[in-house]
Amino acid sequence: MEDAKIIIYQNLRKSRHFEDISDEALNRFLALTEYEQFKDQQVILKQGEPNQIVYILVSGKAIVKVDGKYIYTLQRKGDVIGEMSVVTGKVSSATIEAVDHLDVIGISTRFLTNIHKDSSHELHYIFYKWFSHILSDKLFLTSQKAKLHEDAQKTISLKNEELEKRLEELKSAYEKLQSARIELEESKKVTALIETFQKFVPEQFLNRVAKEGLENITVGDAESDFVTVLFSDIRNFTTLSESLTPQEIFKFLSAYLSRMSEPIHKHGGFIDKFIGDAIMAIFNRPGSPDSDEAQGAIQAAIGLYETLQIYNQHRKNCNYPPLDIGIGIHSGPVMMGTVGSESRMDFTVIGDTVNVASRLESLTKYYQVPLIISYQTHRLLDLSHYHARELDTVKVKGKSEKVVIYEVFSGFTEEFDKKCELLPIYNRALIHYQIQDWDEAIHFFNECLKIFPQEHVSQLYLERCQNFKKNPPASGWEHVFQFNEK
Repeated sequence: MEDAKIIIYQNLRKSRHFEDISDEALNRFLALTEYEQFKDQQVILKQGEPNQIVYILVSGKAIVKVDGKYIYTLQRKGDVIGEMSVVTGKVSSATIEAVDHLDVIGISTRFLTNIHKDSSHELHYIFYKWFSHILSDKLFLTSQKAKLHEDAQKTISLKNEELEKRLEELKSAYEKLQSARIELEESKKVTALIETFQKFVPEQFLNRVAKEGLENITVGDAESDFVTVLFSDIRNFTTLSESLTPQEIFKFLSAYLSRMSEPIHKHGGFIDKFIGDAIMAIFNRPGSPDSDEAQGAIQAAIGLYETLQIYNQHRKNCNYPPLDIGIGIHSGPVMMGTVGSESRMDFTVIGDTVNVASRLESLTKYYQVPLIISYQTHRLLDLSHYHARELDTVKVKGKSEKVVIYEVFSGFTEEFDKKCELLPIYNRALIHYQIQDWDEAIHFFNECLKIFPQEHVSQLYLERCQNFKKNPPASGWEHVFQFNEK
């Protein structure tokens, strides 16, 4: 350690701050200063043991361990190694250990007492200048005597209790700094946890069931509301997946679902869950009209279809087959909340509205149209922005109530112009069908097929009319088509 003292002496002597300081003062300063070296894994401080020295790191590294586990590293020149309670808080076992070779300078009660006794004030000046250079503002409150040396060597008397008080202030400031550092790290962890949690549970759910904080969520917390529900599903996904390995299926679903999520979020919806390749989305904006939620769902559906066309072009470039989707939308009351047990709970939306939306998505395969919406959604729309037509009146599997369903074909089909052209004729044909005027209905549906021979809905109605002409429906028939399959 004598070599270290020589190096310190040489550095002090070179400094412009100590040109007028005598060799005697410098040597007295070095004699009072406690230098220590620690070897690799040597314990510097240990939890629960008394310590009267605050170490200043000069070179090397020290690590903090709590219960034998690494916490963080002290390696900046000037880092303070203080009492273990300052560094770690109340734990069962904690140490500060050297890494490789560690040089430190110790500030002890004896050292400060000897500084206090120095009447020349040169030691005060050296202590202040040198340590403030190393520690910057960490020793800002060290001593007023050092400042007096630069002001014409004015004589002052500093009481031991005042010096001890200032040292306590320094210690308190350091404790607050360490506490703030620990709180900041904990805050970062909590923020990261919440951000990760929100990837599994939509923020809109948390705002409803976690108003008092995540820690207060309980099973059965629920609220009722009027929402619009959107279901989207890939047609013939089972057939597609049969040609893929499990790893390829997950890779494909990740690519597909990440693309299809964006239009939903863009138009004010949030994803309740992914069900394999299917997406269930909720459009619910507290304080907004129900019509805004329905409009957002339609805009999202159009966005899903547009996104799919772009994705299909990418798949074509990679020699993959194109995808087709069906979308069902229904508006109505639901319950939003938590279900499950105290050990495993889930956030979900339940109610007849959800079931109907799912059934409407399934009907897109039968009618061969991309989007089907219910009357309850249709009545909320500003129809000046969309082209839509009534498809049918149906009873879906498992439901006794009839539902009037509509196709929205704005932005969904390459045959948009043809559907617009046949729409007036189609509407007349549908009216004749509903009043059981089979001949007129057959005539107008045939006219529709002349305009658009591939029009599947007109073809379905034509076959129905021809069948009903031969086998009339029972008395009281309300032109309701019963579906016995999902």
